[in-house]
Amino acid sequence: MRILLVNDDGYRAPGIQALYEVLQAEHEVWIVAPDREVSAVGHAITLRHVLRTYRIHERCFSVEGNPTDCVNLALWQILPDRPDAVISGINAGWNLAEDVTYSGTVAGAMEGTIHKIFSIAVSLAPDVATWERFLTVARWLNTALPALRAIGSPRVFFNINWPRVHPPRGLRWTRLGTRLHPNQVLARTDPRGETYYWISRGEPEWEEGPDVDVHVVIEGFVSITPLTIDWTDEAILARLQRTSVDLPWPGA
Repeated sequence: MRILLVNDDGYRAPGIQALYEVLQAEHEVWIVAPDREVSAVGHAITLRHVLRTYRIHERCFSVEGNPTDCVNLALWQILPDRPDAVISGINAGWNLAEDVTYSGTVAGAMEGTIHKIFSIAVSLAPDVATWERFLTVARWLNTALPALRAIGSPRVFFNINWPRVHPPRGLRWTRLGTRLHPNQVLARTDPRGETYYWISRGEPEWEEGPDVDVHVVIEGFVSITPLTIDWTDEAILARLQRTSVDLPWPGA
């Protein structure tokens, strides 16, 4: 299998290097990843300045860009042919609940899915993100790949989060939960008297429930959430199509 590895922590990060070490024994594995950490860039794509790549070794390239850029460069310029899978991670830090909208790790898998390639985002609790734990996650993922591909769908990718507990208590299929951060925008003054701001996060409030991704990983289980690139709310769409909504006619 040809596998493309991407992340938002940079090509040197231990998570992506652990994946490469484990997977390359059985697969043709390529790394095309940012040249530095670009966490929280979301699904941003670079359109207004050039992108440069640097060949680190035969199948490893660094990119002066974001995870979405990396996937596109890999598909259209670097790899000899389309990969069979895109794996984004292993991220040092969970990507759960609404945080997936900020995540460059999740965006890498999303971009693979947009190009109709089976894709996975995988993350590990940051306070246990050691080399040995990364290898453990990579080995599990290597054995799980065939089953995950078999149950995959063209517009769906899997967001996988590993708990702090080792070994995990098992795995659960989950939905995105609510992880409410009490954000604060803090104002400060620089030496020239100009105001600047920090966006800061306090302790989050967690949604609980047996099928909620945040709750599941805190309880010590591996969380696997199928995410779709189709954000349409089918239930609301069906209701709106059945009923009359009092909106002004656009041609009036």
